[in-house]
Amino acid sequence: GGIKTIQIDCFMYTTFEDVVVEEGVSQLGDIFRGAKIGTLYLPRSMQTISMNNLSACRKIVCFGGTHIEEFCKEHFTGILQIKGR
Repeated sequence: GGIKTIQIDCFMYTTFEDVVVEEGVSQLGDIFRGAKIGTLYLPRSMQTISMNNLSACRKIVCFGGTHIEEFCKEHFTGILQIKGR
């Protein structure tokens, strides 16, 4: 509940079908290095995400109208899905 930041190698070399980042988390560092993730769901509170997480994910879902939306559009083209506001 009180986690705001998740940092380096927390889930290194793990496999997940879906990862749902809880609302309130604002930063994701290099936590998925070498991991395999089906879909990564980002909360409205997300402010920054490391580019190194890109190779781990088949799909990233974020909310439209959020701080992270433009970053995701620019860097995660092809694997990004944007949900309503």
